[in-house]
Amino acid sequence: MATYDLHLNGGNNFVSIPLDMSGESYEDDFRVLFDPTLLNNSGTGYMYKYIIGQSQGLFNDNGSWTGNLNYFDHKRSYWIFSSSEHTKTFNGASITPQSLTYTLQHGNNFVSYPFTEDQPFGEGS
Repeated sequence: MATYDLHLNGGNNFVSIPLDMSGESYEDDFRVLFDPTLLNNSGTGYMYKYIIGQSQGLFNDNGSWTGNLNYFDHKRSYWIFSSSEHTKTFNGASITPQSLTYTLQHGNNFVSYPFTEDQPFGEGS
């Protein structure tokens, strides 16, 4: 098992999580991973307002999620709106970036960044 700490700033965050969280050993349901009833740091509103993937989304409707984004895909990226800065820890299996194959669709694609460390563009290995 591997862990990954995702730092979210207050506002919009374009993120990917470099873990495979599929299977029975890990939680991969966005509705569970991001608690819609969690309040922000000041206690004045909900922490998460929406999570948007490619052609999918979840929207916080007074403390419950509505939308069609169900499961996390480690090959995709997501827009997450957090109303406060915080860090969230995820558990999953390590992925081997070199073994990933991406299927691109016509137009824009929300593809993941499969590494745990920042790297200059074009130097990922």
